[in-house]
Amino acid sequence: MIINIADDIRKIIEVEKIPQWDVYTQRTLQNDLHLIGYNIETIRQPAESFGYAIRSFGKTEGRVGIGMSSGSLLGEKQIRNRVLVAKKNSEVPNAPAYEIPQQAAFPEVKITDSKIVQSEEVIRDKADELASLLKDQKNVVPTFTRLDAYVVETGILNSSGLSAEKNETFLYLELALKSEEGSKLAEYWIPLYVRGIDELNLRERIPYWSKLTVDNLHAKAPKTEKTTVVLPPHVIHELLKSGLAIGTVAYHASGRAKYEEKSKFSLDKKVAGENITIEDDGLLDFGIATSPFDDEGVPQRKKTIIEKGVFKEVLYDTVYAAASGQKSTGNGIKVPRPPSIDMRFAGNVINQGTNIVVKGGNFQSFDELIEDIKHGVYVEGFAWLYPDDLTTSFGSKITNGYLIENGKLTTPLKGGQVSGFVFDHMGEQLEVGLMNKVSGMTKNPILVGKVAAPYMRFEDVQVSGPS
Repeated sequence: MIINIADDIRKIIEVEKIPQWDVYTQRTLQNDLHLIGYNIETIRQPAESFGYAIRSFGKTEGRVGIGMSSGSLLGEKQIRNRVLVAKKNSEVPNAPAYEIPQQAAFPEVKITDSKIVQSEEVIRDKADELASLLKDQKNVVPTFTRLDAYVVETGILNSSGLSAEKNETFLYLELALKSEEGSKLAEYWIPLYVRGIDELNLRERIPYWSKLTVDNLHAKAPKTEKTTVVLPPHVIHELLKSGLAIGTVAYHASGRAKYEEKSKFSLDKKVAGENITIEDDGLLDFGIATSPFDDEGVPQRKKTIIEKGVFKEVLYDTVYAAASGQKSTGNGIKVPRPPSIDMRFAGNVINQGTNIVVKGGNFQSFDELIEDIKHGVYVEGFAWLYPDDLTTSFGSKITNGYLIENGKLTTPLKGGQVSGFVFDHMGEQLEVGLMNKVSGMTKNPILVGKVAAPYMRFEDVQVSGPS
């Protein structure tokens, strides 16, 4: 078990007489497969990797020094070197406070797909299904496909006696599609993280992705105007949970932003429209950020960040909870650099969100949501939407979209850009954010990575055509 490796490290830490510490250990089994066109180019059989991170906590001048060191070599000498580096780094005060988590009961969560755990052939079978479905599509060819499966074991020990373990699975699909017509070329790129093999839902997704690729051959640029804009769940994911940053809603709800007086949110004050309720749910079934505990060993739970437009709860890790006289809410999450699953152990713990859930509205379907729109824009994808966490400003080129006319998707769109703010921003004048411009949402949120959100309709959004 992975916790045994953590226990071996613990023994070396105790020899070095470090009073407060934690150890994060990770074992990863990875299967990956690459296709060029419709043919399998490479298959890598299960590759096993280990990694660990040691944190030492020291107090200096009224502050706390958190020293971290990570490694993958399990020899006693190599581990001792990592321990000594962490101990030395903890002499530098770099955090306002810290309270080490205690042992607790951890909730049961759904984060494992037995099909991935029990069979190495499941990836090969899924790749064959993918190739077969792509061959059935007209005017579209795949240029590159990558399919990775991960089985991950994680263990955490600390100096207070806490011991926590979990097993989980991940699946990553990367797919590039191409369509040509004369001198015209259109491409579509799909990155997708899920927990289980059935969540890929290829029979529904492949035809849709293929249609987007072909339609893009005949796309036109949008005109410059303020208009109704409709966004799908995966774009809401980009607005709220940025890829390499914390994400707009979690940043402003964080204990860190509150402590540093950078948050736009004040408790029990209005921060969004009355139709907006957003949760941070670390227990969401098969969410990418779901876990029985956070990366410091604190039990996960569901928190209501915004309720009917009003900010209701701050998200804390152990550092900013201790600095604020509060308890951690289970929001100390590792962010690896680079952002890969097998390197998660090496990431720093950051005060951020888990799974962000936007509660749905009253519209039963996407068609019903747009049926009364006389003129608007539906944006399926952006080049790089990710907003700035602090200001929540964004502006990005439309890569795939459609004009909405009389309740129907009509002309394909590409180019120009959509810009604005996710939440209200006070500059030279008040800029009203998207979360105060929502005029409708579908009923059921759809899980995409770390966000579950409905299709959302926004009014008075700036769309700019090409200059």
